[in-house]
Amino acid sequence: MARKAQVAEMSTEVEPTSETGDRADRDAARRGRTNALMVMWALMVIAGVSSAFAQNGSAAAEIFAGLAALVVPIAIATWCYYDARLHDIEIGRAFMVLIILVAIVGFPVYAFRSRGVRGFLLIGYSLLVATALLAFSAGSAIATDLLLTWW
Repeated sequence: MARKAQVAEMSTEVEPTSETGDRADRDAARRGRTNALMVMWALMVIAGVSSAFAQNGSAAAEIFAGLAALVVPIAIATWCYYDARLHDIEIGRAFMVLIILVAIVGFPVYAFRSRGVRGFLLIGYSLLVATALLAFSAGSAIATDLLLTWW
């Protein structure tokens, strides 16, 4: 009788399954990818506004251009890291360094290694996002310039 009570007591305990853990990890990976994209969007807004304030060739424009050149590849590498976690893909440190240092080569390599032929779709979507980011940056620069001239 004691044995049956022990078995019944054990079966009522709820332990997290690997599926629950996987779901939490996937949700965290999705949030990480979204956060990386939000950093890029915010950077483009700041780039547009700062380009309206700083004249070409000024120290502020040069500093911000250098900062953007550093942050954008890191945001791309962060997106790749979380995307790899989402799709259960191992991505090495050397490959992350490649993505950070040479994002124009590293990201397409990641796209094809992670998706195969469907990597073309990821690259296409990425080009659309990059175009939208640049348009958003230009739009915020124009809007800021208009506000500065009207005030």
